[in-house]
Amino acid sequence: MRVHVLQHGKSELVGMGTIKEWANDKNYEVKTTRVDLKEAYPHANEFDFLIVLGGVQGAYQENEYPWLKKEKMWIRSMIEQQKFVLGICLGAQLIADGMGGKANKHSYKEVGWWPIAFNEKGIKHPLLKNVANHQEFYQFHQDTFTLPNDAEHLAQNNACENQAFAIGEHVLALQFHPEIIKENAICMVEDLGETFLEDSPFIQNSEQIFRDDKFNDTSYSMYHILNNFEMRMAL
Repeated sequence: MRVHVLQHGKSELVGMGTIKEWANDKNYEVKTTRVDLKEAYPHANEFDFLIVLGGVQGAYQENEYPWLKKEKMWIRSMIEQQKFVLGICLGAQLIADGMGGKANKHSYKEVGWWPIAFNEKGIKHPLLKNVANHQEFYQFHQDTFTLPNDAEHLAQNNACENQAFAIGEHVLALQFHPEIIKENAICMVEDLGETFLEDSPFIQNSEQIFRDDKFNDTSYSMYHILNNFEMRMAL
């Protein structure tokens, strides 16, 4: 399998985390595009699986980051060509916005480990097979989105109604971060500063965030999600 990853910042801040570990275990080729540095996009025939990672940008900030418009159009074209696509955090917002939904600033920041409730469609969706319901996943966002018309809503929590959606059985968008490893979480907090961890009922402190057991649990779920994509591609 050829995996291509879109990144929107330095790898320490928005790195591949468990995705890279999974790909190494499988001996899969991984290539990246730094969209924020205006690197060239690959051709559709150059990869099998597209992963769109997070970033400090908002999907609606096209005036500040003009490259976002082109990125959303390119992601849409890949989805319309039936490419397998996983979007995480900003990646999910870009998919939503590019496919006809709307990304916007949320009422609350959400930071730390918070439980995700999958609805009936989420529990049954093949790309979420073996992912535990009500598991705590890492969150680090202040934006949200409305769903595209052809999307299935899959999950929510107390802070944010749209935590996951799917388009068919080839696109999965997640507001939360199942790929996170401790090093990336530390960089997120250090890069944005302690002031980001204020003024919301859905923000945990550094001691709560940097618990090793939480990173271990989410790693298992990320492996399940990636294995599910692998199985769908083999059909």
